[in-house]
Amino acid sequence: MTEADPPPTTRALPVLLGLAGIWGGSFLFIKVIVEDTGPFEVVVGRLFFGAVAVALWMLLTRRRPYATRKLVLQLAGVSFVNQIIPF
Repeated sequence: MTEADPPPTTRALPVLLGLAGIWGGSFLFIKVIVEDTGPFEVVVGRLFFGAVAVALWMLLTRRRPYATRKLVLQLAGVSFVNQIIPF
């Protein structure tokens, strides 16, 4: 830990455990659901529920979406490198 890092709080451990539970649980649910559906449906479902979660968060925090040309190009570049090139 450097001097610039804030000290850990008592809230950090429960948040970390909750995040680990959500992350690990998603792998369990994917394993179960892929047996009944195909991978395409799983991807579409995850994208849908992720978009709903982000939309709800933006509504609750009263944030507005923004997209500049530079941001869209940067995200497209990262997506290309991370999702298309490996396959």
